[in-house]
Amino acid sequence: MKKLASIFLALVMIFAITIPALAADTDVTIGTVGREYLGYQLMTVTTSLKCAENHNHEDTCYNYAYSVNDEYFDILKDVTGKDTKADIIKYLGTEVQSNTAEMQKIADDIYRAIKSKPEGTFTPKQIAGNTPTELDQGYWLFADVTDLNKEGKEANSVVMVDTKGKGEITVNPKEGLPSITKEVKDATTKLWGKAADARIGEDVEFKLTATVHDHLASYNSYKLEFQDNFEGYNLKEESIVVKVYPNNQKVEADAKTLTLNTHYSVTTGTDPDFKVVLEDIKTLDGVAVTADSVFEVTYKAELANGATIGEDGNPNTVKLVFSNNPYDTNSTGTTSDNVVVYTYKLVIEKRALTENGALLPGAAFSLYKMVDGVKTLIGSYTASDQTTFEWLGLDDGDYILEEDEAPEGYNKMADLEFTIAATYDIDGIDTLTVDGMTTDADAGKISDVVVNLTGTVLPETGGMGTMWLIIGGAMLVILAGVFMITRKKMSVFED
Repeated sequence: MKKLASIFLALVMIFAITIPALAADTDVTIGTVGREYLGYQLMTVTTSLKCAENHNHEDTCYNYAYSVNDEYFDILKDVTGKDTKADIIKYLGTEVQSNTAEMQKIADDIYRAIKSKPEGTFTPKQIAGNTPTELDQGYWLFADVTDLNKEGKEANSVVMVDTKGKGEITVNPKEGLPSITKEVKDATTKLWGKAADARIGEDVEFKLTATVHDHLASYNSYKLEFQDNFEGYNLKEESIVVKVYPNNQKVEADAKTLTLNTHYSVTTGTDPDFKVVLEDIKTLDGVAVTADSVFEVTYKAELANGATIGEDGNPNTVKLVFSNNPYDTNSTGTTSDNVVVYTYKLVIEKRALTENGALLPGAAFSLYKMVDGVKTLIGSYTASDQTTFEWLGLDDGDYILEEDEAPEGYNKMADLEFTIAATYDIDGIDTLTVDGMTTDADAGKISDVVVNLTGTVLPETGGMGTMWLIIGGAMLVILAGVFMITRKKMSVFED
C-alpha cells in the first residue's frame, strides 16, 4: 500500500511539473446599461505555471503565450503590415502598446475591415453593457453596436483590450461626446448668459458653441450641422459668423474665421428657421481641426412685433447634428440647448385730478429710453380720445415719459422718469420692479396712472410726482419768506 501511495504521489508531482498550457477566463464588464457590444477575439492566450511548488498564484508565476486567431489573420496582416503571426503578436503585444493614437487607429481599421466582410464571416461574442461576461483571455476588440436610431446624442466607438492574466476587468470606452451651448447677450449688461431681456425692434445677439467627439481621429469624415429654431424673431442672415478655435481656451487671436460657401453653407426655412452646415470638418481648406477644436456660430435676430410679453418669454433653441459612428458615414446623433429672451409692456392710464378722477382724453405722449447715454424714442401717441396707452416690448433700463400735448384746459404733466429693473433666468421672470409703479412679473406688465391739473397749479404725476411738487412748492414759499425778511431788515438799516 505504501508503495502504491508513493507511486501516486510521484505521478501527481510529475503532472504538476508538466502541466500543459491552459486557456483562462476573464469576467469582462464593458460600457453602460442599455448599450450593446460585440467582442472579437483577435488573439488567444494560453497560460502555464513557471513557479516552483507552493507558488503564490501571482501574475509573475505564469507564462503567457499569444496565438493569432486564424479567423482574423488576413485582416491583422493587412492592417499591421506584418507578414507572420509572430510579427503580428510582437507588434500588437509590445510595439504599439504605449502609443494610444496608433492603437486607436489600428482598432478602427480592423473593425472597418471586419464590417466589410459578409455577415456571418466571424463569430463575435455578444455582450450587454455593464454586465459581467465570461470571456477567454486574449487580445479583444470590443465594438459598440448599439442602435442609436440617429436621434440620441450617443456615439459608437471601438476599443482593443488585452485581458491576459486578469480574472476580471472593467472597460470604459471613451465616449467624449460632442456638446452644444447656446448663449444670448444682454444689451444692457453686455454679458452672455442663458436668458436676457430686449426691446421689440432691437437686434439680439446669439452665440452657439460646439465641441466634437474625442475620437475625431477615428472618423474618415465628420459632419457638424447647427439647426436653429425660434419664434418671435427676424433673422439677420448677413450677421452670421462661423469661427473655429484650436481648443476650449477660445483665444480670439487664435481663431480662424471660416468662409461662407467655402467652409460652410447656410440655408433658411421654417423647420429649422436656419441651419449652418459643415459637411466635413476634417477637410476644411486651410483649417487644421482636432478633437480639441471648438466651433462657434454667432448671429443677430431682431425681436419682432408680436413677440411674447412676460413669463413665457421668447425661446430660441439650437440642435447640433453630428456624426456619431466612425464606421457608418450616414449615422448622426443630436444634442440641443436653448435660451430665452423676455420683454415687458408699459400701460399708462390718463386721468384728471378731480374728485372722481375721471378718464381724460386728448393727451399725446412720447416714451424714450436712455441707450448708451442717448435719449432714444421708443414710441409716440398723438392726441385723440384715447385714455389708455401701451408700449409693448420694453427691456430693463432708464426711461422718460413725456406728455407732448395736454388735454384742452389742462397743464402738461412733468416728465416722468423711471427705471425698469428685472431678474430672470431660463425658467422665468423672478422680479420686475419700477419705483412708484405697479408691476406684474408673470404678465411682464408695468402700469401707472398719470394726471393733469387745470389752472395755474403745476401738473401731478403718478408715483413720486406728487411728493416732489409739494416739496418744490414748500421751498418756494420758504425762499419767498426769507427774501421778505431780509428785504425788511435792509430797509431798517437804510433808514
